[in-house]
Amino acid sequence: MPGYDLLDDRGRLRDAVVVALSPDTTPGDIVFPAGHHPSTLSTNMATDGDLAAWPFDRYVSERLTVDVWSETATGREPIAATARISNTIYGWEVTQTATTDSAVTTGFRYKITLARAPSTLAYDIMLVSILVALPALGLFVAINTVRGRRPFLAPLTGWFAIMLFAEVQLRNALPGAPPPGSWIDRSVTIWALIGLVAAMTMYVVSWWRHHDPQT
Repeated sequence: MPGYDLLDDRGRLRDAVVVALSPDTTPGDIVFPAGHHPSTLSTNMATDGDLAAWPFDRYVSERLTVDVWSETATGREPIAATARISNTIYGWEVTQTATTDSAVTTGFRYKITLARAPSTLAYDIMLVSILVALPALGLFVAINTVRGRRPFLAPLTGWFAIMLFAEVQLRNALPGAPPPGSWIDRSVTIWALIGLVAAMTMYVVSWWRHHDPQT
């Protein structure tokens, strides 16, 4: 957002403005050409984090340096500018932290941190809770049926099969796509599938015990 001193009467840049980010994965500087209205340009930067810690993963950039120059006929002249990070990533909270050597002059240094928004985190935890609740309900029904405390109901056999397939679909629908083999698989998904298979097996055993071919 250039100041009025950088614009002409028509709101166009008097001189080209160059923005340099370091470190930056995009080759070259960001150049806003002279005689054009300021527009939005995209760039990329690297962040460090562990996706396997989903949904509590956090990503922190290296110390980001922002330098701004005005490209005039005599060369580059530094421009006093401020870097501001806006939270425009859906489902994430983006914050910036200025280091001790940043000041109101060219050459700012910041660290950018990305963390999942509380609403997204709550949705993730809700899905994980459902993954845990399904096998718990299945085992409760199967155990009480095998022990003879509840009668065998044949339609419930299909209910167990539906829950088994729903478990896999819920795992694939987790926001953020946690990588296969992450803690959610080791601690929840595998045990939930084993619990559902065990519950379905017990219910089949109950069917075998209670089924009378003569009736």
